[in-house]
Parts: sequence; C-alpha cells; structure tokens
Amino acid sequence: MHIRRRPLRALALAASIAVAASTAAALTGCTAANEPKSISATDSPLFAVLGPLAGFGDDKALRAKERKIEELTAACMTKEGFEYTPSDRSAADAADDLAAQQTEDWVAKNGYGLTAADAPDTKTDPNQEYVDSLSPSEQEAYNTALHGAGIDTGDGGTAASGDGAFDPATAGCYANAQRTANGGKGEFWEDEKYAGLLEKMSKIYETMEKKPEVVAAARKWSDCMADAGYSGLTKKSDALERASKQNAELYGLDDGEVSSEDKQPSAAEKKKVRDAEIALALADFRCDQRVHYTETQLKAQFALEDTFIQQNRAKLDALVDAYGSSK
Repeated sequence: MHIRRRPLRALALAASIAVAASTAAALTGCTAANEPKSISATDSPLFAVLGPLAGFGDDKALRAKERKIEELTAACMTKEGFEYTPSDRSAADAADDLAAQQTEDWVAKNGYGLTAADAPDTKTDPNQEYVDSLSPSEQEAYNTALHGAGIDTGDGGTAASGDGAFDPATAGCYANAQRTANGGKGEFWEDEKYAGLLEKMSKIYETMEKKPEVVAAARKWSDCMADAGYSGLTKKSDALERASKQNAELYGLDDGEVSSEDKQPSAAEKKKVRDAEIALALADFRCDQRVHYTETQLKAQFALEDTFIQQNRAKLDALVDAYGSSK
C-alpha cells in the first residue's frame, strides 16, 4: 500500500493553478536548448509578484518550513501510535528546476514528470517499509491518522479530506502540522478576504486561451499532434490531462477520488504507462516547437497579467505580505 502524501508545494500549486507560478509550471518543456531564449514561463509578471506564495525565490525558507512540517507530523503520528520518519523529499522537488525541464532531453527522460517517482534513481519513501509491515486495517488507520478521515463518496471510494472547512479533529497529522508551521493560519486560497482577487486571477488563463492568435496556434498544434498519432487533442492541457488520467488509472485513482482497491501495478504496467507518457510528451514538445504554441500563449498571458497587476497591485502585495513563504 502506498502512502498518499500531500506535500506543501503540491498543495500550493494545485490550489493556485491559475496563478502565475502554477501556470508557469504547466507550460514548461517548450523551449529547445539549442534555440535562442526569447520568452520563458518564468518571465511571467505574476510569477515575480506571487512566487513567495508557493515558495519560489526562497528555497531556504521553504525547506526549513517543510522540515518543520515533517517533524511536527512525526510527533503527531507517534502520539497516534504509529512510527513516522520525517522526509525531506518534498524539498527535492524544487520548482526552480523549471529551466531544466524546458529541454527535449529532459522530456525524453521524464515525459511530463508524472511517473518520475518510478525511476530507479528516485528516493523511496522512508515510511513505506513500515506501512507495508502493517495489516490492511492498520494501514487504513495509519493513512487516516496521517491525512485525516476521507469523505465517503457513496460508490466505494473516498474523496480527499480537507475539502470543506478545516477541522483539526479530522484533518490528520500532516494538515495540522502544515497549519502549525504556517503560524496557525490556513492557506491563502482559504481566506475569504482574497476570494474575489483569486477568482479574477483564475480568469487570466481562460481569457488568454480565447485570444485569436492563441486559438490559431492551438489549431496548428492540434493538427501536428494528429499527424503524430495523437488525435482528439485541441490544446496542450489536453495532452497533459490524457497522460495524467493514464497514470491515475494505473493506481486505481479517478477524478481525484481514491479507489477502495489497494492497486499495485506491476513493473511491466508501470513501464508501459511511463513509455506512453514520454512518447506523448515528446510529440507535444516537438509540435510546440514547430508552431510556437507556448510562446504565443505566454505573450498573450503576460499582457493580461500586466493589466491585472496594474489594477490590483495593492491587494496582491497584501496577499503576499500575509501568506508569503517568509511569513
């Protein structure tokens, strides 16, 4: 049974998918190493303003915070009667490796990075051996203690906890440790004070995709992907979504819900999905290069971000001041 972890960086990026930092991550892998650099996702105006929300630009502070979360989690799990070894694995997934992911060589080895955890040189979870030694009922209790009680979906599965108002009694050790390390505060996307701002921000990417020049580039990319054997993809996010779905199904996951089955794919099954991801990602990368899809997206996105920043600078600064990684 695999431990389902929810590291700080992953949570922040998932919840702020429309902000510059996560938009940048979603658009990487698009600039060939042997071509002059003209524009990069990390040049995003909002990336510069909001980076501290996801820890960008201050790895020392972020790693210290992640270590504190792991230590607090271990103490909590001990009180719950379980062993837990703090891990620094989440800190190894530094988002300032974005530049390295913008090469064909990286894509050829990692695809979209979804199945990288199965690569031979990846560190294993220090708690996996202990969890494997537990009985099925003890494993379930372990995960409940670590991540909180799931919500029964009525179809034999459970949705991830933490979808509603925060309740320390049911949130689990990791979420409670995260909040403690955050000075007792929740995450920025939970603050109603900034709900309107984040909602407006979420529209930037949607608006960008509707720009005529972006629509035209997407059409060219789609045609290129069809020629490469991948039909039915209308925009880059469709390719990533297809790879994500294949990887999720490998572990019995579907649409964010956790399967009630403890599915452990074989090495051959993992390799098949990984090879498929890499092939798809390479086709995506090469078609993007050919039609300059991402470059067109970024130019449109950055123009919209500049306008958004001008209109909302005071609120953005207040948000970063309240929830930035140095707080």
